[in-house]
Amino acid sequence: MYPKVKEVKASSDYTLLITFDNGKKKIYDFSPLLDQDNFLDLKNIALFKAAQVDAGGYGVTWPNGADISEYALWVDGKEIID
Repeated sequence: MYPKVKEVKASSDYTLLITFDNGKKKIYDFSPLLDQDNFLDLKNIALFKAAQVDAGGYGVTWPNGADISEYALWVDGKEIID
């Protein structure tokens, strides 16, 4: 079982700052995914920055229906050491 997403902040460089419910923080570089069909709309930076935590913390969603799982964010994100 992977930690759930507690908070997300999307940046202009197409990264997500994710805070998980275990207190760890990770940066996820979303830019490599922007050429996939289901994420093309997220090239619009205003839409990308509208990222929200999915109900229950199971990932991150956007108003257009795009989403990414907590698994991908946890496994592929780079941990931030405070």
